[in-house]
Amino acid sequence: MKIITTIQNIHAVIPETKRKSFRKFLYGAVVFSFLDLISIAYLVPAILILLDKNKLATYFKEQQLPIDILSPNTLLFGVLLLVVFYVIKNLLQAQYNVRLYRFLYDLSHALSMDILEKYLNGDYLSFQEQEKGALIQNTTTATRDFATSLLASLLLLVSESLTFISILMVLLICYFKLTLVVLMAIGFFALLIFKLKKAEMNLINTTYKEASSKANAELLNILDGYIEIKSAGNQQSFLSKFKTHNQSLNRVTSLLTSSSSNYSKYLELFLIIGIAGLIFYNFFSTGNGENFVLISVLAALSIKIVPSLSKILNAITMVNAHFYSVAILQKAQKANRTTTVYSKFENHITFRDIAFEYNNKIPVFEGINFTIKRGDIIGIKGITGAGKTTFLHLVAGLLMPNKGSITIDNQPVKSHPFFPFISYVAQQPFLFHGSLLENITMRQTAAKIDFEYIDYLLENLELKELIQNQSHGLETIIQHNTAKLSGGQKQRLALLRALYQKPQLLILDEATNQQNEELEIKLYDFIRKIAASTNMAVLIVSHNPAINSFCEQTYVLEKSSLSITRTQKSS
Repeated sequence: MKIITTIQNIHAVIPETKRKSFRKFLYGAVVFSFLDLISIAYLVPAILILLDKNKLATYFKEQQLPIDILSPNTLLFGVLLLVVFYVIKNLLQAQYNVRLYRFLYDLSHALSMDILEKYLNGDYLSFQEQEKGALIQNTTTATRDFATSLLASLLLLVSESLTFISILMVLLICYFKLTLVVLMAIGFFALLIFKLKKAEMNLINTTYKEASSKANAELLNILDGYIEIKSAGNQQSFLSKFKTHNQSLNRVTSLLTSSSSNYSKYLELFLIIGIAGLIFYNFFSTGNGENFVLISVLAALSIKIVPSLSKILNAITMVNAHFYSVAILQKAQKANRTTTVYSKFENHITFRDIAFEYNNKIPVFEGINFTIKRGDIIGIKGITGAGKTTFLHLVAGLLMPNKGSITIDNQPVKSHPFFPFISYVAQQPFLFHGSLLENITMRQTAAKIDFEYIDYLLENLELKELIQNQSHGLETIIQHNTAKLSGGQKQRLALLRALYQKPQLLILDEATNQQNEELEIKLYDFIRKIAASTNMAVLIVSHNPAINSFCEQTYVLEKSSLSITRTQKSS
């Protein structure tokens, strides 16, 4: 029952569009298992001829088989047929392997894309709770382990098990007692290996998944905290933490790799013992033709059965070691949520009796009522920790209230909304690895880029000189959150990007706090100009009292409530 459940869980992880192809490869594994059986049967007479062709001819006569095995024509035909069969079989199997691994890596890619799509389309609370080290592991390692290690090993396990079982069935029919002895020996051998490897498998199952996630997390800490780590002089502490998890990961990976390769060595010992037994059996037997054929059959079978047993043990190890990926991918598939898109608002966004709390059950807001109208410029004030950023996230649709309602032009907003009409500029600007132009347009297609408007924004946000001083202008490549630009330059680039989208609502969360006072005032003069010409609403959080003069209304967040402190008409 557990095996059936395991197979069902694995099958459920494979996307529906890929399941038909996977079944085809499964059928292919069965076909090649059958071809392997034929190849073994074909090897028996070949080995008999090599051992003693005269004894083989005598055996054929005793059994009254009407084949002249020593005839030149028979030998020539048999040898040619043997070569042709093996050439065709191996060419087909090579092509099968090429297509199989192309499919498996395509499947790994599809699973990775599915995880990232769900991540980007998921709700903001899930984003906040997501451990980035685990996300990297899930997107890269887990998907690859599932497709190229677990599924590949499962197919190999099916193919080799069929071959192994078929061989044993034939042996049981032809040589029942001897086969039972062999089975007992194999069973004892397998049990011995299991006992020896049990501790290793438990270590792999518990450590492999955790160490990878933790190593990724520590690597991100080092990459993101370069300046802070250097400033604190704590490089060794961070390196030591990464070393612990990465060393653990590499040790358990080496254990998994060595365990897989060592099975063939253990079985080689088993094979040598078996050959020694055959030699003694042949030496002390009467030497009749039947014993001669038996020894030849067992010799032919050993060519396949010993490597097959090695592959079976290795496949079981790989499936067991990488089964963790099934639980990860199942969880990722369940994270799917339908997003409701609200493309624009014509008049107002209204918040009625809004209450919100995080998982700690401590209320952030209670009974908030608030309306944003097109063309409004609204300021939000409050002490640090009052919930200003959380309030902006509610307005942006990143969070949904626990109680109350949100309407856009009197249309109720459902759970997991998406507001493409909003541009949000955070305190810490996001700049990614790519050209300055890509960072401004968020990789908009070249045909749609409005260079004239970009030039207009560069001029008014005082970024023209910055671009002109770059070696390749807007095509200059910058690194992720580059240190070559000042904090103020980054903020203005983020503001330019937000305005380039021509939003109906612009949200600024301390988005200009790294500008000098004179430039900050100039930026808000320009924002007010844009708002007036496009009827754009603006929501501003800033600690600079001078910004109040740009706001038509100013609200204060205090003690979980929102109250208006002043209303003024912009000049």
